[in-house]
Amino acid sequence: MGRPEPGFRRFDGVLFDMDGTLLDTVADIAAAMNSVLVAEGLPELPTPHCCRLLGDGTAGLVTKALAWAGAAPRPMTDLIVRYRQRYACC
Repeated sequence: MGRPEPGFRRFDGVLFDMDGTLLDTVADIAAAMNSVLVAEGLPELPTPHCCRLLGDGTAGLVTKALAWAGAAPRPMTDLIVRYRQRYACC
């Protein structure tokens, strides 16, 4: 590659936030979250409701899902790890 045209910059790469931006992944997110909730003996989160819990990252999602399910406060690290493992398989 040569020099960029005047007024243009050359980029070596571009990053995209695919989840919810370019791809509709709410069903996968809900399935992963529900696997964690069910393993904890909690009710499943309806997929449409999951959309309302998104936007604050994984920890935010797990915290909000537990609150929605009426769960008592508990350590989150293991739950976040399990969610991420399950989501990676979707």
